[in-house]
Amino acid sequence: MLGQRLKIFTDHKNLTFTKFNTERVMRWRMVLEEYHPELIYLKGKHNIVADALSRLDLIPDSAEDYLATHHNELPADIYPL
Repeated sequence: MLGQRLKIFTDHKNLTFTKFNTERVMRWRMVLEEYHPELIYLKGKHNIVADALSRLDLIPDSAEDYLATHHNELPADIYPL
């Protein structure tokens, strides 16, 4: 990949702009700029992978049910933050 720019396909059009309308977008862009990417806007419905990942349920329902039911049984240091 030497000599090639990293291509990032995003459905977040604001990341592709050179002027930022919020500090949040600016912070994301600053993180990405370290890698000198080529940011390419791709409409959400055409960006199948990102669309699927954004719809993923990170905590399965069964885990949420377990935590809700057994919350008092969990060690006190399970949530260090």
